[in-house]
Amino acid sequence: MKVKREKSKKGVNAVLIIIIIFLLTVIFLMFKSLYLGDRITKLEVYLTEYYYSPEHLELAMKNTLGDVYEENGFSNFDNYLYKLVIDDVNKYEPAEIQKYNAIFSRERSENVMEQINEVGEVSVSLLEDGICYIKIGDFSKGETYEMLTENMDILNSADKFIIDLRGNNGGYIEELIKTMSLFYPNDQVVFTELRGGELREHTAFGKSKLNFEKIAFLCDEHTASSAEVMIFNMNSDFDDKVFIVGKSTYGKYFQYSFDKSETEHLFIFVSGLMCNAEGETFGVDGIAPEYEAEGEQCLETARNLLKN
Repeated sequence: MKVKREKSKKGVNAVLIIIIIFLLTVIFLMFKSLYLGDRITKLEVYLTEYYYSPEHLELAMKNTLGDVYEENGFSNFDNYLYKLVIDDVNKYEPAEIQKYNAIFSRERSENVMEQINEVGEVSVSLLEDGICYIKIGDFSKGETYEMLTENMDILNSADKFIIDLRGNNGGYIEELIKTMSLFYPNDQVVFTELRGGELREHTAFGKSKLNFEKIAFLCDEHTASSAEVMIFNMNSDFDDKVFIVGKSTYGKYFQYSFDKSETEHLFIFVSGLMCNAEGETFGVDGIAPEYEAEGEQCLETARNLLKN
């Protein structure tokens, strides 16, 4: 019996040792975390509390931040670091991308968010010659696809479409994919994005599908981003069925993301390139129309192309 008790005690002691080692490790890691803290936070403390000339730091922040700077705002420091990093990265970026790596003032942030959340026009009508005319003002989150599918009776009554994307400066990629899914069979790639050196595919889905014989896209110099992707990708995938009428598009072939700092300042940054199923994109010069036209001539040219 004594032997059994000794073995039992040894087992208990081993468990206790393991628990003690585990607890000491946790305490050490917590202490290390608290002691070292966040590197940015430490830098902020060093420069705002210990720096011998805080006036110089304020001047540097003021000159760097511009209208993002707020008088006597301790939070300036975080935005100062964002701006320094963004400006440094932009030295290596082409000019057309630089403006999309930025941090905005509070007022500008509010204006940008209002523009992003504004719902664009969507209308569907049947022209006298049986051609379906679709106007898409932008790809508004949770709105564009729904407004289109509310008119499925009109959409299904035609096999020739004019899709007017003039003045459409883009919108949400998710909404673009849902909209393009109307014209693609399920599981076919409609869009790819090059992000972090990796090509990510997005495929068509949904129950609502349209059978089309021909599509004419109307575009102008304000047609940009997601709207350009729709034209470029559908022209790539259905070349013999697609016509492009109007003026050369804007040339925004990349997508950007946006977020807010803790101080409610909005910053945006380029997050990927927008491509077709083959990983190709259209570039800074935009998409050149096959048939140059403007104003009312665009619609007339498109109708004539679809009739033939």
